[in-house]
Amino acid sequence: MPPIAILLLDIPVLLGEILREAVGSDPDFVVLGEATLADLGRIGTSASAVDIVVCAGMQPDGSEPQRLLRGLPHAKLVVLHGAADRASVWELIAHESVMHELSPAGLLDALRSSTRVEAD
Repeated sequence: MPPIAILLLDIPVLLGEILREAVGSDPDFVVLGEATLADLGRIGTSASAVDIVVCAGMQPDGSEPQRLLRGLPHAKLVVLHGAADRASVWELIAHESVMHELSPAGLLDALRSSTRVEAD
């Protein structure tokens, strides 16, 4: 099985050293490289080899992770918060909800609820 490919994105220097050392000590992982958000547009299709993007400094409202994942829909995104003592994992996933015995009113309710984002 190939190693899990990681891209470090907008990681401060010291934290990058810590992450490279931790990842480098485990044969299940490999750091493919480091980039900034601005670099991602230039990286393009070579970013498709990335399994996980680890980044810091993203806005907590979720808009940046969602935008990033649209460009790398197959990858998981680990967003480090604060002094890198907390993290959030973002991913795009397929989700199916089966509705049995669907009525017209039930269909409208399902359509309505599918456009609402639930807050944590």
